[in-house]
Amino acid sequence: KNLKEFEDELTGCRFFRVHKSYLINCRHVVRITHADGGFLELINGKQIEISRRKKTGFQEFMKR
Repeated sequence: KNLKEFEDELTGCRFFRVHKSYLINCRHVVRITHADGGFLELINGKQIEISRRKKTGFQEFMKR
């Protein structure tokens, strides 16, 4: 399966596609950094870039 198929299956769950290469579990987000366009840090320490196109949608999603 490709990432779009997983994204469709997980609609309604706490998953969000923050970049064309990343579908993340929002329960695992520790910190959001707005420097250099935007990054998020997961509980395992990995930092993932938030695409400019997804940034506003992601911020709204996290407010819910």
